[in-house]
Amino acid sequence: MTYDALIAAVTSHGTVILLPLAILEGPIVTVLAGYAARLGIFQVPVAFAIVVLGDLVGDSVLYMLGRSGLRRIPVRWLARLGLDPDREATLSSHFAEKGGRTLILGKITHSAGAPILVAAGLARMPFLPFLWYNLLGTLPKSAVFLALGYVLGEAATHLGPTIAEGSLIMLAVLLVAGLVWWFWPRKAP
Repeated sequence: MTYDALIAAVTSHGTVILLPLAILEGPIVTVLAGYAARLGIFQVPVAFAIVVLGDLVGDSVLYMLGRSGLRRIPVRWLARLGLDPDREATLSSHFAEKGGRTLILGKITHSAGAPILVAAGLARMPFLPFLWYNLLGTLPKSAVFLALGYVLGEAATHLGPTIAEGSLIMLAVLLVAGLVWWFWPRKAP
């Protein structure tokens, strides 16, 4: 969907369309919501509340996918993905100790967000702390993207591809760092 089509949909349907769009694609729709607020289609606090709610709902869906959806995948497929019982125990331990930090890092980097949200569910991180840390990461992120859309106006509509490219670059950097960490020889204790 192009930005012009999104603006037309938001103009004609208002908040009814903004929430589902925010659930599906948070940052780009948040920039769009800021632009729509500048055009007077929404008040800024209403747009902010909707995009935050949409982001939290979308994140909760990914959490639930990890919590219950991955359990439906055959064990041999999970093993091919490296999700054996030992790895799940390590993941659970990590989220018990550093779940908040990990979730906020995932929100800030955006590109690592989806796998981290699924991993939080897989690790069975309690839902209320999951939601709390997600909210802490979502509030400033949504405020920044909303402000970008509001301040930059129509120019912000061209940020979508830039945001997507930046997310892909960040994901590539994180993947390379993860692979280096995974395969780096460790000294025995």
